[in-house]
Parts: sequence; C-alpha cells; structure tokens
Amino acid sequence: APTPAPTPVPTPAPTPAPTACQDNAQYRDPDWQGSCSWWNQYRCTGYSFSAELLAACPAACGTCSGTAPTPTPAPTPEPTPPPQQQCTAKTLDCRSTTCCSDPGYTCFQKDEWWAGCLQSCTAGIHAEDPP
Repeated sequence: APTPAPTPVPTPAPTPAPTACQDNAQYRDPDWQGSCSWWNQYRCTGYSFSAELLAACPAACGTCSGTAPTPTPAPTPEPTPPPQQQCTAKTLDCRSTTCCSDPGYTCFQKDEWWAGCLQSCTAGIHAEDPP
C-alpha cells in the first residue's frame, strides 16, 4: 500500500516590524510634565524643549515620515498652556495660571479662593492656615 504524503506544517506569518514612528511612553516635558499623548492637542514647536519633544513624540507631534500613518491632529483646545514667563511667583495666588515661575515649585489648589506655589503639599489644614 502506498504511504500517504506528509501534511505540510503551516509556516507562521512573520511578525510585522514595529513602526519607526512611536512615541516614548516614558517622556514628560520639563515645563508642564505633559506626556506625548497630552501633546497631540498642542503645537510641539516654539518651546525651549521642542527638539527633545519632537524626538520623543513624533506621532503626537505629527512629524512621522514614510509609510507610517500620521494621526490626524486634534484641534487646539482653549486654553493653551501658559508660556513659562506667565507663570505665578511663589508668593502669589496661582489659580489663574496653574503654574509657578520659581524652579521646583508647583501650583497646589487650597480651595476655591486660593492656590499657592509650594515645593510640596500635604492635603488638609496646615498650621499656618487662618482659623
């Protein structure tokens, strides 16, 4: 009796190579700590860190080239992040800017009437708070 021909083993499809246009998931910009996905709402140029941002977030910034798909940029929402020079000094109320001009300080909201620039903040009533 003839021997049946062996059944060929299917060859797995090759895994597609990753596209060269991928954002760095760990990146945070130095001024607002925005991730790449946050920046797809804004223009990525005109900042002191723009070269770093464009290199780390090519998809979000719309600078991909070649055959990789470029995401459709979202319309720029209002308000846009304030430029660094418009941030608030550490002794003033920072509710309107939500950023601090002094290095190492962050704007923390106390309540609906006050937000201040502090190096750190623990939630709750502080000893220096008025009664």
